[in-house]
Amino acid sequence: MSTRFTESCGCPDSAVHDIKEYKELNITHFSRIESMTDYMSLFNKLSCKLHGCSSFDEYIESLKKFVILMNPGEFYFCLCENWSEDFIEDNGNIRKNESFPKTYSDRMIVPIAYTDGEFHDVSFIERWQLIPDISDEADYEKFYYILPLHFGERCLGYMAINNCHVSLHNAMFQGWCITINNSLENIRKLQSLDYAVKKLGRLYAQDTFSGIYNRNGFVLATTDIFNSCAVEKRSIMLMFIDLDGLKYINDTFGHDMGDVAIRSVADVLNRSCINGEIFCRFGGDEFIVFAADYTDVEAAELTYKIQENIDWVNRAMGNSFMLSASTGYIIAVPEKGEDLFRFVNQADKVMYETKRKKKLSKNLRH
Repeated sequence: MSTRFTESCGCPDSAVHDIKEYKELNITHFSRIESMTDYMSLFNKLSCKLHGCSSFDEYIESLKKFVILMNPGEFYFCLCENWSEDFIEDNGNIRKNESFPKTYSDRMIVPIAYTDGEFHDVSFIERWQLIPDISDEADYEKFYYILPLHFGERCLGYMAINNCHVSLHNAMFQGWCITINNSLENIRKLQSLDYAVKKLGRLYAQDTFSGIYNRNGFVLATTDIFNSCAVEKRSIMLMFIDLDGLKYINDTFGHDMGDVAIRSVADVLNRSCINGEIFCRFGGDEFIVFAADYTDVEAAELTYKIQENIDWVNRAMGNSFMLSASTGYIIAVPEKGEDLFRFVNQADKVMYETKRKKKLSKNLRH
């Protein structure tokens, strides 16, 4: 026997009661569908936003906005301490890390900790804690959903959610979890690529032997300043420095001591060039220093400071050789379109004349 839902006159009271329940049921179902539609739209927007992030900070800020809209009682986003490591530095070289975390680290980073409508700053927690102890509520048993974050076999971390207004038992939320995992892996790869590019850039610009700029790095660091000086008719200073007697050091004390001598000159320049000067190992036993808006007095003072620091090395380091270097500098106003290395060659000639006079003086003394 079936019930006919109607409001026609003369219907029994029970029919009217069934109609009200039917309406309430329809409204409830409609509200749920409408709510799911809203959340589905929200999830789709979040997915697009997360996959479009280009940095970890941007990723976390985007995820925080979604957490606010979810309005959970508590939400914790916990990452393994080594979740993003993809490269290893080995004696100045970088290589891909073939191993990756397959379980949670002893300490977990917590970039998002949300309770009672507020975000809290939590740097990390110990693994055994599982969630940060920041709730003001009295101690009582709580139920948390712990959702792992992973990509393939790589363990990234986990999310912990308590008292969420969004149903966590449907395909929509499962799809959102997959989005989090995939987009987090995308950020990890972007970070690894950015690290590799920066590291390779440093290797391209840095003399790995002495630790200071190489010729490529020198050009990158000075080009804009040099061009600006040419346009604005400002002076530049170019100093050429040549290590004295490197062949003698190598032949007498060994190439290891020759290496020490080269690194010592680099250390001298690090100690001496403290007013914005740019310097590099030009090649072999040759070094150059560049500065803008330098006067002849300042260049002479820098020459004296370099010699002072060379003397300090000879007193303090106890090397089996005496460190010595010849210097020469020029001050000029470059023309627009001129090549920086034309001035390097000029400074080299001045240095060579200084070295020649030094040798002549030494021969006369003997």
